Amino acid sequence: MELNGRSLSPDILSSISEDGTALTFSPNGKTMLERSRAVIDKAVAERIPVYGVTTGLGSRATEALSAEELSGFSVETLNGRDHALAPALPRQVVRAAMAVRLNTFLTGAAGVSPAVADHLRLVFNAGLTPVVGGWGTIGAADLLLGATMGRAVMGLGGQLVDRDERTSAAADALAMADLTPPQLGPRDGLALANHACFSAGMAGLAVAEARRALESQISIAALSFQAFGGNVTPMDSAVLALKPHSHDARVAGRIRALLDGSDLLDPANARRLQDPISIRNAVQVLGAAERSLAEAAEVVTIEMNASSDNPAVLVDADRVVSTGNYHTPHLALTCDYAARGLAAAATLSVARIAKLCSERLTGLPQYLADPEVGTNGFAPLLKLAESLLGGLQHLAQPTALWPSINADGVEDGLTLAFQSARNFREAAKLGRRITALEALAAAQACDLRGRDLPHRLSELQAGIRAVSPRIRESRPLAEDIEKVVEAI
Repeated sequence: MELNGRSLSPDILSSISEDGTALTFSPNGKTMLERSRAVIDKAVAERIPVYGVTTGLGSRATEALSAEELSGFSVETLNGRDHALAPALPRQVVRAAMAVRLNTFLTGAAGVSPAVADHLRLVFNAGLTPVVGGWGTIGAADLLLGATMGRAVMGLGGQLVDRDERTSAAADALAMADLTPPQLGPRDGLALANHACFSAGMAGLAVAEARRALESQISIAALSFQAFGGNVTPMDSAVLALKPHSHDARVAGRIRALLDGSDLLDPANARRLQDPISIRNAVQVLGAAERSLAEAAEVVTIEMNASSDNPAVLVDADRVVSTGNYHTPHLALTCDYAARGLAAAATLSVARIAKLCSERLTGLPQYLADPEVGTNGFAPLLKLAESLLGGLQHLAQPTALWPSINADGVEDGLTLAFQSARNFREAAKLGRRITALEALAAAQACDLRGRDLPHRLSELQAGIRAVSPRIRESRPLAEDIEKVVEAI
């Protein structure tokens, strides 16, 4: 995979952070690295005041560094900020942060030494991943997490995990991989530490996972619609044109396509004039969730292909300037919004499960129990559904904010973007499990109704039944649920 600083997407990030892809730099990216470093070298040579390069950091931003301090300041920057606290982040999350940082280096704004950037790339390609605690960022950059990552990558301390999940002291792991870290120069320590790539990486993974989950949820909603015997008029294109939300129309088109060949497409075959909201308004809620994910994808894509550096090199202007780009309110707010969209969709999913279990509303056996066997059917699974939904609703609450107490009043704002992104990703995982439960309920309802399914829903039903046979006698279903989650 060739990185160029412009083309990283959530789906690509999800893939390269878990499948062992080797990364290369585009020719233009290499040129930007060299040009931006030349600007940094000039500032150092001419003693131009540059935050974190020729001056101190935080409340020491007005203090010029002596020649002695300048030579070791990059190492001091990492050593003094390597405080990320356990539990450690999942390996894929750290690798996503590494990939995003490599990509953003190529914008030229970081001014990192080309040798340091290439070393980080080689560490990534060797399958070595720093052990980074998940606590320590407040969203005014991911400084402590970045320092922990940077210190391990440079062999200055910490630990690295290899492809076989073996953990070693960082210096030993680099030596075993025949990798020799280059010497850090001015600005390099800050370039490795002071960025928002953990937040952007976590959010990128969340978007990719959430979009896959939502696509499956739309398919399963169609299967539930068929199993319930729903009224299709709310999905009519003329009806939706009265309130023309584009994502509603797309979701409705997807469900209608899945129902192609169903006798339900003739409104005369509907069992009810007005279905419950979880059936009747599935399009509106899934459409709203899709819109929230689309906006999250837009914001995250910008963050993954942009600079969160302070200071930043303006290559064409031959200057290094202070910025506010390390601050991440767009990322925090859009992750909160997208998690709320998932919660809204999951709420209706749980409601559809309950409706399918109601003999009064469906005409099917109560709790979808096989009538030939005396069991409680899906009744106990309703508790599991609400347990999952309770967890998801908690994760979907907006992250609290307050004035920061950092840097003696100079850094008095925060976003907690990483926490919002982490909650968003965990919400997507719980959403997949709720969708898996709905898949089992819808498949069971279709079996009990005993009517032929339209072609595409028949394929979907077969896919579910390939990993979870029809439920007749009582049996533990946790393994079946996880198999459906994996299929999603």
